[in-house]
Amino acid sequence: MSTAGKVLVVLVMLSVVFWIVLAAGVDQLNRNGNEAVKKLVDQQEEAQKSLEEAKRQLVENRDQTTMTQEQADRDVAVLRSKQADVERARSQVVETLTRAQYQLATVQETIKGAQTTAEHRTTERQEEEKALADARSEVQDLKSKNGQLLDELQSLRSQFKSSYDANKQMLSRKR
Repeated sequence: MSTAGKVLVVLVMLSVVFWIVLAAGVDQLNRNGNEAVKKLVDQQEEAQKSLEEAKRQLVENRDQTTMTQEQADRDVAVLRSKQADVERARSQVVETLTRAQYQLATVQETIKGAQTTAEHRTTERQEEEKALADARSEVQDLKSKNGQLLDELQSLRSQFKSSYDANKQMLSRKR
């Protein structure tokens, strides 16, 4: 073979080796790229699964939050209702207490007035009894004075009659 043929064979051989190395490099690149793509696809699938799980978890959390809020709202409504009932009962108790205190004050004033009236009546009664006793005593005194005066009147009448009769007899003698 000629030198040009040898050079050409060497060049062809070198280009074949170069092509083999190049093909091996491309193959390696394809394998690495395919592995990277496969890893990315796997990661995407895992991310998709994680996303679906996160969405499901989010829906569950929302449901639980909604249920918790509804329960809290019901509890608050029940507590407000109970508080309103307690306030209403307290209001009634305060009103009843106020009414009872007013009635007690009225009764106490009535009792004080009755006691004052009773004391006044007792005093009046004692004064009336004293006045009655004084009047009876005065009546007795007047009766005894009346008796004395009647006796004196009787005695004066009899003196008058005897003086009158004596004067009449004297006049009839003088005439």
